[in-house]
Amino acid sequence: MTLDEQLNKYLKKCLARGGCSPNTVRVYRINVSTFLKWWNFKGYDDLTELTDDDIDDYIFYLQDLPINHTTINNKLRDLRAFLRFAHYRGWCPKIDIKLLSIQEPEIIPLTNEQLADIYDACLMSKELDRFRDYTMMRLFEETGIRLGECLSLTLPDIDMKNNCIKLNQTKNKKAREVYLTPAMKRDLTIYLEARQRFLASKGITGNNNVWIVTKGPTIGQVPAKNTIEQRVKKYGKLANIPVRVSPHTFRHTFARNFLMAGGDIFTLQELLGHSTLEMVRRYVRLFGRDRQNNYLKTMKNHQRTQKKRKKYKYV
Repeated sequence: MTLDEQLNKYLKKCLARGGCSPNTVRVYRINVSTFLKWWNFKGYDDLTELTDDDIDDYIFYLQDLPINHTTINNKLRDLRAFLRFAHYRGWCPKIDIKLLSIQEPEIIPLTNEQLADIYDACLMSKELDRFRDYTMMRLFEETGIRLGECLSLTLPDIDMKNNCIKLNQTKNKKAREVYLTPAMKRDLTIYLEARQRFLASKGITGNNNVWIVTKGPTIGQVPAKNTIEQRVKKYGKLANIPVRVSPHTFRHTFARNFLMAGGDIFTLQELLGHSTLEMVRRYVRLFGRDRQNNYLKTMKNHQRTQKKRKKYKYV
């Protein structure tokens, strides 16, 4: 069996029994293939002679590439999983791969003032796609929802009566709920009503996509993930925000606000959809150091900002 055939068997297993999404499997293929091509270049066509020293040489090879240590660790992590599968199948000896020790990347959430500036930049135009983007960003801020989870929403997933949204297509394949504050419910209702009027004006019926393309040949379809990422990044630039602005930045902001308001880590883990407490504990280390001392001051400022925040309407 060739190395490519072994990799294909592993990826097939990931799809069939590992609960991995097609996009995740695509990343696995890219990361493992980096090693297999290097291994082939060294003159090997199977893994039977692979040693720990070879893995060290491979790490040195990766460090010479124009990639950062986080990317190297991602490649090593995926390779480690593949080699464990290969060892189980008898294709290679047992290999222990340790990841590089790297400093945790800094997580910088958005302040309330920065959020307001981003929303103002987004709504400089009153077109529907701008209000769609605004509503999505508000949902990121208020619920911590991932971009992929957000784009997969359909109208039946939204339960306005019980003020919640059911997430069925999640990263860890476990359905969960997120909740709507009165302000978030208002913004979402305004967008959905504008969306319905727009679709009716185009003669489109039976469309259950919550988020829709409003221009071009794909009207009514779900926007591409990359499109939303680029648009959110653009609003950050228009607002002169000095930190990285992405859908995930809003997710970090939600986690910070939840912890600073006194939320517990177990509830936060469920709301964010993390399989383990590892990332949540990281949030606590970053945002929870002065929580007890800063709680009242932070919440007072947050509520004052909320009162001053403009009530946006879609006309």
